[in-house]
Amino acid sequence: FFLVGQLKGLDCNRAADFVEILEIIDRDLGLGLASGTPVSVPPATVRRAVPDKPEETSEKPVKPYQFREQKFPLAE
Repeated sequence: FFLVGQLKGLDCNRAADFVEILEIIDRDLGLGLASGTPVSVPPATVRRAVPDKPEETSEKPVKPYQFREQKFPLAE
């Protein structure tokens, strides 16, 4: 409002100028507020991310390493 008032030489602190600023914004943005026709606003949809399901495979995964168990000696 302040910026539009500065550009148009109006004071947004004065009631008459504020109404004029409001009408300018309404007209320039095509909001249709002054025309009196109700504007329907569609409800916002919320999109939720669904985690991808991992594909189930019957194969065992290949491990890039091998291991073997060793018993610790008593000294350790």
